[in-house]
Amino acid sequence: MPSDAEILEESARKGDIKSLVITMIMSALGFLVALQWRDAIQETIDAWVPQGEGLFWTYVAALLVTIGAAAAAIILVRLKQANLLPEEKLIGRARRMRHQEAMRQRAKQLEQEAKEGAPA
Repeated sequence: MPSDAEILEESARKGDIKSLVITMIMSALGFLVALQWRDAIQETIDAWVPQGEGLFWTYVAALLVTIGAAAAAIILVRLKQANLLPEEKLIGRARRMRHQEAMRQRAKQLEQEAKEGAPA
């Protein structure tokens, strides 16, 4: 599956401004969500960490968050590999449809070229 950067590059190359803008907006919204989660996690850590022992507990919290993020990433990768994410199925279907349409257009083009090149 192409990365967001590859999708942006492909959209820019094709001049598909609408897709480019939509992808950029979705990325910005994802960034806002990440910032909000960062604040929520930070406040939770502040509530649990004993006052005066911040540095040690900050590293412990960072380690726990890292382990949690890695576990979530592993789960998402496995779901993607198992093709259990509905979005992936929709993207695959859309790609197949675009490929089939491109093949039909190419076949028509070849037929037209054959008719034009055939002796009358």
